[in-house]
Amino acid sequence: MKNHSNLKTTLIISILLIIGIPHLASSQQGATGIDPNVGSGPIIDDPATIRTAEITPEVPFQPTPAAITDDWVLISSDSISFFIPEGEHFAIMYDPQTEELSFQDPNPDLSATQMAAIERAPRWLRADLYDNFRRFDYPIIADWVADEILNAPDPYVDEVAFQAAHIAPGVLGGNTYLQLLLENSQWVYEIDSSLNYVELVDYGVSNDDDYWTTAVYTTIEEGGDTIQVEVDREIYYWYVLHPKLSDEMPTYINPETGYPADPPVGVFWRDYLWHHADPGYPLFSEQFGDCDFLWARSTGPNDAIATANQWVSDVMNWNVGPERPIQPVRIYALHQGYCGEHSDIRGAAGRVALIPSVCTTNFCEDHVWNEFWEREWIHWDGGSVNTPLMYENSWGKTLSAVFNWRGDGSVWTVTERYSEDVCTLNVMVYDSLGKPADSERITIQSNALWGGMYYATWGVTNSEGIVTFLLGDDQNYYLRIDGPLGAYPFSGGYAWVVGSTQPGAVYDFEHTFDAYTPDLEVSQAPDYPNPDEDYLVEIIYECEYETEYATYFTYNDFGDKQFPGLTDVFVLNDSNFTAHEAFDPALGFEISHDVSSGTISFVLPTDSPWYTVFSSRELSLTRPWISGVVNVYRNTLNDVSVTLTPYNPPVTVPASGGDFDFNIALTNNEAVPVTYDAWIMVQLPDGTWIGPVLGPVNLTQAGGATLEPDRTQVVPATAPAGTYTYEARVGAYPDEVWSTDSFTFEKLTTGDGIYAANWENSGEGFDQWFTTMPTSSPSELSLMSAFPNPFNNETVISFSLPSSESVRITIYNLLGQEVATLTDQLYAGGTHNVRWDGRNYLNQVVTSGVYLVKMSAGNTNTVQKICFVQ
Repeated sequence: MKNHSNLKTTLIISILLIIGIPHLASSQQGATGIDPNVGSGPIIDDPATIRTAEITPEVPFQPTPAAITDDWVLISSDSISFFIPEGEHFAIMYDPQTEELSFQDPNPDLSATQMAAIERAPRWLRADLYDNFRRFDYPIIADWVADEILNAPDPYVDEVAFQAAHIAPGVLGGNTYLQLLLENSQWVYEIDSSLNYVELVDYGVSNDDDYWTTAVYTTIEEGGDTIQVEVDREIYYWYVLHPKLSDEMPTYINPETGYPADPPVGVFWRDYLWHHADPGYPLFSEQFGDCDFLWARSTGPNDAIATANQWVSDVMNWNVGPERPIQPVRIYALHQGYCGEHSDIRGAAGRVALIPSVCTTNFCEDHVWNEFWEREWIHWDGGSVNTPLMYENSWGKTLSAVFNWRGDGSVWTVTERYSEDVCTLNVMVYDSLGKPADSERITIQSNALWGGMYYATWGVTNSEGIVTFLLGDDQNYYLRIDGPLGAYPFSGGYAWVVGSTQPGAVYDFEHTFDAYTPDLEVSQAPDYPNPDEDYLVEIIYECEYETEYATYFTYNDFGDKQFPGLTDVFVLNDSNFTAHEAFDPALGFEISHDVSSGTISFVLPTDSPWYTVFSSRELSLTRPWISGVVNVYRNTLNDVSVTLTPYNPPVTVPASGGDFDFNIALTNNEAVPVTYDAWIMVQLPDGTWIGPVLGPVNLTQAGGATLEPDRTQVVPATAPAGTYTYEARVGAYPDEVWSTDSFTFEKLTTGDGIYAANWENSGEGFDQWFTTMPTSSPSELSLMSAFPNPFNNETVISFSLPSSESVRITIYNLLGQEVATLTDQLYAGGTHNVRWDGRNYLNQVVTSGVYLVKMSAGNTNTVQKICFVQ
C-alpha cells in the first residue's frame, strides 16, 4: 500500500527544488542568533515631521434611509457575505421587470475538494480558509490540504481547519508534512488529559454549522484567590495549537541533523519534547504531576510557568557552538544556546504544556524572550516573569522596538510593554493622485548594539494608507517601503526619518509614489423627473474587517485583519454600471466612501436593472469582508384597486332574508402582472366583522387588466336588523390590505323574502385569472401560487392533478438543502391543498428568506419561490 502523505511531501519538495527552499537552520551569531551583517544599503535623509496632537478622522457621511411604511411588502430577502478582491467590485442586481435578485461575484471558484473542506470547517473559519486556499501557487497542494480537513475525525476537524487556514501557503507547500496538521491536533488533546491546570472545552461537533474549541485554566489572582479562566478561542488556536513559533518551518526534524526527515527519523517538537528525554535529562511529561495552576504569581512546584522554566534550565546550557539552530528539536539535541535558542525551546515547551506562548524579539539590542497569556500577555524570560521593564531599568538598555511573532509570518509591535517612554511614528503612503496606498510593507531599522543597522520591526499600510508604530525613545530610525506601487528609496537602502526620538512625541512621515491605482470615478446623478416608486431595495451591511497582505520573511505571506474594514458603495443604473465596468466615469446614487457599515434604502426610479456596487477599485492588495442582508420590497399602494358597486341602490333586505346584486371591479394599475388576494367582509350593526363571505380568491392579474364579475350576495334570516357595511378588500389575506371599497345595506325588521340559512355568494367567475380550480378534474398537472406569499405564519400551497398520482412536495433553501417535506403520498385527480408553517424537520422555525417549493409527480417536477418573514 502506498504512503500517500510521503508521496505528497516528495512532490512538494520537487516543486521547491525549482523555486528554492528557505533555510531551516542558521549559522548566525549574536545572543539572539541573528546575522549582524545584514546589509542596509545606502541611507538617504528624509526626516519625518513632529507634531503634538493626533489626527481626528472625519466621520464618514451616512445617507438617511428611505422610510419603509406599511405600503411596502417584502418580496425577496437574502443574506450576503463576501470578499471584495483588490481592484474589483461585488454587485447586487435587482431587475424590477422580472423581480429577479442576483449577485455578480468576482471571487474565483475553488476546486470541489477545497469547497467541500470549507463547508466542513466551522462557519467562523470559512472565509479565512477560502482566503488561504486561493493564494496557493499550486491548486493541487491546496487540494491535498483540503483532504486533511475532509479526512479528519472529531474532535479535531476545527484544529486541522484552523492550521490549514493560518499557515502561509508557501509554508504548507514547503517542507511541511500535511499529516502533521492532524497529529499536532491529536497531541494537544493527548497532553491535555495529563495536565491538572487546563481543560480543553469543545463547543459543538463537526456536524454543526459552527463549532470551536478553547481552554479553561486554573490560575491564582494577584490577591491569592484561585479562579478558572476560559481563554478566547483565538488564543487557543493561535498560541496553543499553532505548530509554528517564529521563523522555523513546522515540520518533522531529524534531531541529529536539524533538517526535515520522514517519520520516524523525523520528529515534531510537540510530541518529541513531551515523550522523549536524552540520557541524564528529565522527561518533560513527568514534571507536571503536582502542577495545579497555570501561574501562581510566584515560583513553586505547582505553577506551570515555573515548572516549564525549571525544565528548560535543566536541559539547556548557556553556551553556543558553530551551529545556531532555530528548530526546537535540534536545540534540544544540542542542549545549549544563548537567548535565541532558549526563547525557541521555551516557546515550544510552553505550547507543549498547553501554555499560550509567543516568542518575543528585540533584534537591535540583541535579546529575545517569551510571553504567555493569562488574560493579558505576560513577560516571560526564564525565571524573570512579569518584569518587563528590567531591560531598561536593570540592564541599562534603551530598546528600539519589540515585537511578537505569529504563526502565519506576521508580527505585532509591543514596545510599549518594555519601555516607560515611547514615541509614535505614523507612516502615510499615497499614490500620485493623492489616494491612500494600501498593503505597502514598511520595514523599520535602527542602530544595532554591535554597530551598523538592523531590523527593528515591520508593518503594513491599511486602506487609509497608514500604519502606526510605537517605538523607543532616544533612538534613530530608518525606513523602507516596498509594495504594489513600487519601492522607496528607489535605489535600495533606507531613508533616515527620525533621530534622537523624544518620549511622547508623535512623528509623521509621508511618501507619495509616482504610480497610482484606478480612480473610482462615480459622481452624483441628477434626480429622475418622474420616478417610479414600485420597488425599494434595502441593504444593511457591515464591513467587518479588511485583510492586508504582505510578506516579512521568505514564503511567509500572510493576511492580517484590521477591524473594522472600509469600503466604497454606490447604486448605478444599467448604463452607468456598464460604463463603470469599462473604467469610464459613471453617475450614481447613495454614494459613500470609506464606510464601515450602513443601510442603503433606495427606491428604484425606473423599471430597468439597478446595481448596488461594493468597490475595491482603489485598493492594491487589501480585501474588505462584507456581511449583511438584502431586502426587496414592492410598493402595494394602489397596485391593485377595487371598486364595489351595488345594483339598484339603496340596498334593503327583508327580515326573512334575501339577496342583492353587485359588481366587483378589480384593476391592476401596474404594467406587470401582480399576484394578490381578493375577499369581502361584512360589518354587522354592532360593529363586529364577519367573513370573508367571498374568497379569499388568489389572483394573478395581467398588467393594466380589469376584472368586473357580477355577483349575488345572500343575507340569511338570522342576520340581525340594522345597517351593514359590505367591504371588498385586496392584498395578502388576511393581514395586508392594499385597497378597499364598500357600500352599506339595511336589514329590515319587516318584510318577506327568500329564506336563506347562510351568507352565500355566487355569480360570475374571474375568468383566466381565477386560480381556484373547479370541482371537476383539471385537464393538466399544475402547482398553483402559494398564498399568502410572502407569509409569516402559514401559507397554503395548492396543486391540481388530471388523474391519480403519487405527489411529493418538498421545501428547499437557496443552498439546495432540504428543509421540510409537506406530503409524499398518492392523490386522486382534482385540486388539493397542503400547508407550511415555516418549520423544518426539527420543528424549528426557519430563518427569514426565500425558499423553493418543489412538487414531484410522476416524471414532472415543478418549482416555485415563496418568501417567509418572521
